[in-house]
Amino acid sequence: MQRNTMTEAHKTKGAAVDRNPAQCPSCERFIGTDAVCPYCDADSMRAPTWRVLRWGAGLLALIGLGFLYLMARHREPPRVQAGEVGSGMNFAYVCMQGTLPRDARVSVRGAEVEKLTFVLEDDTGSIPVSAYGKTAAAVVARVGTPARGDRILVSGNLRVGPNERVRLVVEVPAHVRILRRGDSAP
Repeated sequence: MQRNTMTEAHKTKGAAVDRNPAQCPSCERFIGTDAVCPYCDADSMRAPTWRVLRWGAGLLALIGLGFLYLMARHREPPRVQAGEVGSGMNFAYVCMQGTLPRDARVSVRGAEVEKLTFVLEDDTGSIPVSAYGKTAAAVVARVGTPARGDRILVSGNLRVGPNERVRLVVEVPAHVRILRRGDSAP
């Protein structure tokens, strides 16, 4: 069934139709917010505008999400030092660089690595770093067990606990890199 369109007579009526957008432009009955007149099946004058706005808004939102994804994917985490970390940085994803003042500890249960912990020290202080479960096993398999004197670059989530106790939790094994092997002799 084909929809009726406005007749030439209704198009020339002009101002009366333009002033009340809740009326059908063809039969001039009240149609409210409907896009199509329920009486004569004519398109309301505002229907194409709303249709374009709805599709445009959806398309713009998808493009924005695409750009947001690309920005988040290629952004480097901010580099901080141990002395800069405060309670406002809880759950922040950061990158830190420093040396190990002592050997890392590896907790093993059965044949699987359960936990890897070490202390990362820089010019401003020190911070404990931990990796758990499969992440810890992957770090040990990828770079080995970090030893005293190693210079390490690590990225992870900061956890600030009670009494301003701070630690860094590694979530991605590839974000632990040993830049320089140190002297592991006592």
